[in-house]
Amino acid sequence: DNHIKFTQDSLNSNFLHVKCLMPIQYQQYEISKQNTITKQNLCPIKSTISIDISCQSTIYSFILEPILTSQCPLINRDYVITYFDEILYINIIAYNEQKISFTNFSSLNIDCKIKSKEYLADLNINNHQLEIIPKHKSGKILLHCIIDKLEQQLEIEFMKNIQIINSIKLIYINESLSPLEIYGGSGYFQFQINELSINPLIDLLINNNNSRLIYIKPLNYGRTNLIIIDQCLPLLMKTLDIIISDIDQLKIFGRSRLELNTTSLIYVQAIDIDGNLFNLTNIYHLINIIIEQTLKPNILFIEYESKSNLDYQTLAYRIHTLDIGRTNIKFYALNIKSNIIEFEVYEKLRIYPKELNILPLSTIQLMIIGGSQILGTTIEWSTNNTDIVDIEINNIFKTKTIGHAIIHAKSTGYDPLLGKSIVYGEDTCIIHVVQIRSIRLHIPTTEILPNKMVPLTVLSYDHEKNPIVITDVFLHSLVFIWSLSNTHLAQFRPIIGNISSYIRTFVTNIETLRTGRVTIDVRLLTNSKTLNKLLLKTSHELSSSIELNILEQFYLNQFDETRTILIGPNSRLNLFHIPNDITIELLSSSKNIHLDINTKIIYTDQNFDGEAVLYMKYRGTKQEKKILSSSIVGAYLIQVKPIHYILLQSYLPQETSSLFSSIPVDYKLPLTVSYHDELGRRFDATSISLRTFSYRGDMISTNSNNTQIYEIIPLKNGSNILVVDGGVEYLRAYLPVQANSGFLLPKSSISPLKQIYYIGDIVCFESNLNNDEKTQDRWSSDDGMYVDSKYGIGQMIIDGERHLHLKIDGQTITSERFNVQIPNEIKLLKGTNDFLYDGEEGKPSSYPVIFGTDSTTNLHGLCSREGLEHAQSIGTLHPTFECHLEFLKSKSNNPKASTLFKTQAIFDLDLMSWACQIIRKSSYDISTYEDSLLLFVQTSYQIMSNELIIPYQPTFKLSPSLSSIYLSEEHPYNTIHISTIPTNDKYIQLISSDPSIVRITKNSTEPFLYNIELRHGAKTNNQQQIYIDIKNILTGQNQRININVQKRFIDNPIGRILASLLLCASLALIVYGLANRKPFLSSSSSPPPPIITKQISSTPRVIQSPPTPKRHLLFDDHQSSSSFDTPTTIQHHDQPVVRLYSAQDLRSRSIGNSPRSAMSNMTLPTTDDRDLHTRLQRLYN
Repeated sequence: DNHIKFTQDSLNSNFLHVKCLMPIQYQQYEISKQNTITKQNLCPIKSTISIDISCQSTIYSFILEPILTSQCPLINRDYVITYFDEILYINIIAYNEQKISFTNFSSLNIDCKIKSKEYLADLNINNHQLEIIPKHKSGKILLHCIIDKLEQQLEIEFMKNIQIINSIKLIYINESLSPLEIYGGSGYFQFQINELSINPLIDLLINNNNSRLIYIKPLNYGRTNLIIIDQCLPLLMKTLDIIISDIDQLKIFGRSRLELNTTSLIYVQAIDIDGNLFNLTNIYHLINIIIEQTLKPNILFIEYESKSNLDYQTLAYRIHTLDIGRTNIKFYALNIKSNIIEFEVYEKLRIYPKELNILPLSTIQLMIIGGSQILGTTIEWSTNNTDIVDIEINNIFKTKTIGHAIIHAKSTGYDPLLGKSIVYGEDTCIIHVVQIRSIRLHIPTTEILPNKMVPLTVLSYDHEKNPIVITDVFLHSLVFIWSLSNTHLAQFRPIIGNISSYIRTFVTNIETLRTGRVTIDVRLLTNSKTLNKLLLKTSHELSSSIELNILEQFYLNQFDETRTILIGPNSRLNLFHIPNDITIELLSSSKNIHLDINTKIIYTDQNFDGEAVLYMKYRGTKQEKKILSSSIVGAYLIQVKPIHYILLQSYLPQETSSLFSSIPVDYKLPLTVSYHDELGRRFDATSISLRTFSYRGDMISTNSNNTQIYEIIPLKNGSNILVVDGGVEYLRAYLPVQANSGFLLPKSSISPLKQIYYIGDIVCFESNLNNDEKTQDRWSSDDGMYVDSKYGIGQMIIDGERHLHLKIDGQTITSERFNVQIPNEIKLLKGTNDFLYDGEEGKPSSYPVIFGTDSTTNLHGLCSREGLEHAQSIGTLHPTFECHLEFLKSKSNNPKASTLFKTQAIFDLDLMSWACQIIRKSSYDISTYEDSLLLFVQTSYQIMSNELIIPYQPTFKLSPSLSSIYLSEEHPYNTIHISTIPTNDKYIQLISSDPSIVRITKNSTEPFLYNIELRHGAKTNNQQQIYIDIKNILTGQNQRININVQKRFIDNPIGRILASLLLCASLALIVYGLANRKPFLSSSSSPPPPIITKQISSTPRVIQSPPTPKRHLLFDDHQSSSSFDTPTTIQHHDQPVVRLYSAQDLRSRSIGNSPRSAMSNMTLPTTDDRDLHTRLQRLYN
């Protein structure tokens, strides 16, 4: 057939490929199949079927048919909804003209695309089926397909899961209907209620217009579940817990720290007892939330702002700030617990001053105005250029070199209502570091009356003629030389009297004496060429001068000096001490001067000028029926004028100024502030508001009860300048303050602002008052410090800020402040002894103790031994620690360290340090006890030191105890046994006072056993005592044993005489024997007579020596060796050679075998009388 081609599949015979070659209408074909022959089926059946096949080259129409698992009324031919996380399969079905679908139309090109604004899905074409693969996003896409020029499209919407704002729906019991909005899903829902109680809790009302909004009506208290099922997408399901309850309390959150002239939102929520949230937008009118402020008048205005509600559960209230301060706001409602929250309104944070021109080497403290004042607020300071301006500490800056830098301040703190740290405010300040280009001498007036005081101030300017702020560098680095053209007309007076050094500062006072004209000059110098180059812009000397005209005072011949009352605007003057018979009367053409007759007070208004005359009249009395008229007894001219300048005056008493060259720290310096007009006259009454400040507010403090008397209190060492400001530039005065402590502590590399001391630190300070006779009662301290006022020594005993006080001029001032901390570590160091020896009772050993990890010593300052001894004697040096000593082998039968040693904490004057002192206090016989001691330090503030292991060295003992040893010719040997620990083998030494008489050898078989031997033949007639010293070279222990040696007979004078007589008799016998000897006759005929010899027997004789209580008697090895080394023998040639042993040989054998045992059996060779000369030789030797 040319229309159809059939092909059987090569792999599967049951699969038949049908291919259309030419168009054809329905044609019937028969297809037969013959099964293969098998063993089980020898006659296979042939089967035949008929099929109708139609082949067309085009299609008439096609549709897109999604495969869905459920029926949904929302779905139609052009729109379908599906899951956003599951694949959607779509079949493409093609039809011919008769609406018969094609089985296969793969020959046609299928072109399908997805159109969407977002990337929501992928498309995969598989034959006649499409796969829509979603990307887990909700939204709509348009599927567009083209087949054989036919188009079809389908809108597909991906639905996300059913969502509800909260998983728990909390409903107020008094609420009528509570709305519930449903998000996600198709919107075609079914609801199920799983009641957990018998009585129904809720009732549902469905909104016919909006399927996503339902209403829940509470019926009873309790809890139930609402199940929401999507009918179009059954896999989408949501379970909601519903609770019907009462409101337990209101929850408030937002900012409670607010800046003035700003607004902020706070939020209110209602929660039940379990912390679940109510829908407040529905029940707002039911609970009626009330807000009250405790501070009156109100500093806040609060209103409900519904448009700012975060959600249905959170209401928004707008807070408007009205004034600075703190107030408590109370939130409450009917039958609901109230919440009281503290709110603060603070001024906008600003840095003062905003911009500065200052010199290098200046130290300045910037001030913060505004910001939160709540405890815990911190200011973070930073600079953009540390090469020009660097931060010393907090808001204190140090200028270095020329240039400019920006200082940034940020205020941060914790807002308890917000529950986190916030920034309260930020601001910046520009600091220009400049040099002095010129100076100008400023005087508030150039015409002044005699006997008046006027201040002089040197003002400095940079190269742009901008004024330079006066800081501490004007005191410590610049020198001002003042001079007058005529000292008879005026004199310089330092602002602080009795301190001459204040004349060389940038400000001083001048006192006019007589009428005339005087020229005032000032020159500016520096202390070195380096400072001159750094601080001054020019190389030549800077100077300035001004001329002062001292006016002639007007006098009336009869009324002496004109009496004037000078009073300022808006001022009051009290008139005192007016006699009862005197009346006062004010005559004035000005309406701004008034007199109150009852209170006797003159007061003025705000006008700056005016004059009046105050008359004092004598009141008339009746006398002798005559009336005496009143008469004027006095008059004063009252003038109202503006203040022209402020004058500062102070002084140090003579006692203090003689001891100090500057103001002592914490000293209350009196400062008088007076106000003067252009002629130098002092105002009697003024009304002015003064402000005092310093660019180092941490170094100085001021105290005042009125506007004329101030107390200036220096807080720290260093230079500082106090500015007294009257509100305008010309009413400004400067007070230079150079402060030093009463204690001249040694300089330290650590900044005084960062100096830290530890408990146990000892400070030795030098004081200018040490040589004063009144020093004894001047010094005192608080409870955290011991002080020796005589030698200036203090010990820190409690942490915190400790103070040393000085009594001077009737004031008790704090002369020094110490920041004392608990030490973070205690270091116990090795002492001079590497061991502890118990031989010398009462001898101490010390081991240094140091407090603090970064400390190398706890002694600060210039300390003398004499002062420390005195401080120790009066109890100023008091240890704050305890020392403990223990044996390492702490067994019950072992000795306790406390029984052998006394351990105490002391200040060791030899070590100049705290130390643990160990002293031997008792003696025990533990010479062989081998152990080490453990030393450690313990304190009351729960800090322990490291442990120090110290070897223990006991004293050696003699066993048995010996004080002397007896030696003699008959008993020449003895031994000494020492009882000690094995490690002392290399330290024990025995030294004989005369080694030629007594020899000492170490026994090789037993440790610490020493052989003592009296040398044979040694002269015993020595008059000096012989002894043996036993030493331990490690500990220095020494014990002496005397040697008592018995003298020989011949060493006595009588013995020598008898020995001499015996020798003479022996010689006489020898001579006599030789003289009477018969001559020898030889005869050859007769046989020679036999030679009679006395043969030395080879068998020695045995001599028994009885034992002695001390030792067995041994023979000497000196002279005896000579007599036995060559014994006299007569031998025949046929006789065997016999070896004769000397006493030395026998003695050395016996000693070598056992030094302790004496020879009880000794073998000696037999000799005849021919050894007489040998005996005599030994006798006389």
